[in-house]
Amino acid sequence: MGCSRTSICWKLLWMCQRIKLHCAFIQQLVYRFHTSYITELYITHSRTNTKPS
Repeated sequence: MGCSRTSICWKLLWMCQRIKLHCAFIQQLVYRFHTSYITELYITHSRTNTKPS
């Protein structure tokens, strides 16, 4: 009776889950890039600071 409705609900739920996973993946990538960028910046900064004048 409510077969089509439940399948649509499951499809929406699955899509939601996929989008959530996708968002988490992008967030992780951005976070990883951000941390590596800051680390690189810090390393170059400390390098220029410790250079003998």
